[in-house]
Amino acid sequence: MSLYNAGQVEKALVLWRKGVELEPDNFVIRKQIWAVENPDRFYEGDVDYDWQKGQLVRGL
Repeated sequence: MSLYNAGQVEKALVLWRKGVELEPDNFVIRKQIWAVENPDRFYEGDVDYDWQKGQLVRGL
């Protein structure tokens, strides 16, 4: 989060992706990535939980 908060979004995403590789079942890390890459699914109206479930099924 410190990289993200410092405006270094791409570096934060790289580390979060490494975190998912190390802990593939860590939903919190995945949600960080998804929220940055797909803010409309999180911050515009209701959180799109069906979309999140679809991401998990696709292995993303």
